[in-house]
Amino acid sequence: MLKTIGVDACSPDSAQQEATIETAIDVLKLNLERSIEYHTFSPAKKKEISKDRSTRSMNPFPVLKRKGQDTIILKFANKVIEGFHLGAMKPREALIWIKDEWLEDRENQKQCWKVHQAMTFDLLNARIKALENKLNDDRLGMLDAPLNDEQIKSIHLQINKLEARRDSLDV
Repeated sequence: MLKTIGVDACSPDSAQQEATIETAIDVLKLNLERSIEYHTFSPAKKKEISKDRSTRSMNPFPVLKRKGQDTIILKFANKVIEGFHLGAMKPREALIWIKDEWLEDRENQKQCWKVHQAMTFDLLNARIKALENKLNDDRLGMLDAPLNDEQIKSIHLQINKLEARRDSLDV
């Protein structure tokens, strides 16, 4: 028979790692690499990808029209870091420049970190709200099965941890 480990222990190990400016920049670079690779594919391959899976997973930073110009928007989730009009540059060249030049500048890294912190703040608030809603639904008898005391205690503990993490952010 297996021993249960509890809900808090079920998060991936990577989720337990505290984010730093370096890890945030690494995530951006990884996503830029995926977009750079996407722009090496033929139009037929791109079409095939769009049928098989989300193009967004293969090309996190697509070329969009903004103010009538082709633009790449660097962002974390729905939080915009910066936009780049391509001008005469090809998308792949622009992505390489963003990764190798723009993202290496310390001030730009600080800007990325500030946006990452705002995104994390919003995500933590959403998770806290979802847990609070679950407790309220339980109090109102709206859940299929009422929460037991251990589940309620676990939810309160999760909320406290999330609030502490949210309050430690530099936003």
